[in-house]
Amino acid sequence: RLRDVINDFQPGFACGARDNCGYVQLRMNNIGFDGGVVLEKTLQVLIEKTNIEKYNLCRGDILFNNTNSVELIGKTALFRDEIQNCVFSNHITRIRPDVRVVTPKFLLYLFNDAYNKGIFRMMCHRFVGQAGISREKLLEHTLPLPPLLEQRAIVERVERLFHFADEVE
Repeated sequence: RLRDVINDFQPGFACGARDNCGYVQLRMNNIGFDGGVVLEKTLQVLIEKTNIEKYNLCRGDILFNNTNSVELIGKTALFRDEIQNCVFSNHITRIRPDVRVVTPKFLLYLFNDAYNKGIFRMMCHRFVGQAGISREKLLEHTLPLPPLLEQRAIVERVERLFHFADEVE
């Protein structure tokens, strides 16, 4: 289960106040379909209204889109330290993998695979105009978990295949 392979599971926070000199707050549109963080159209939130210790992102954090349209629930990205002092909105959950058990890239690829197969769409609760996945459902999500050496080999193979697909395209 996801809960067994992570060190932290933190939903983000809502903040309507904006400040061009504040911290960048990643939102749903900042999670790309390719597993990366999209830094176009970011908003900044007031420094004094932000608990940076609680919501700061670190290299290797997984950003999971927990609230959105049904089609976009579960869109996931890996934070690669693209920006310093970066926080995240309440529509995103930060998942910090326990790197002694699972590599961040392997977990990203597992989440993206589940997203592409529609697993998160089936897990979500539908509301008027949007959907969401509960904390408990996500923490209970089961994952195939080979040893770390095999995870690294799988990630390497997936990345080679993505590179090959890009060349063909």
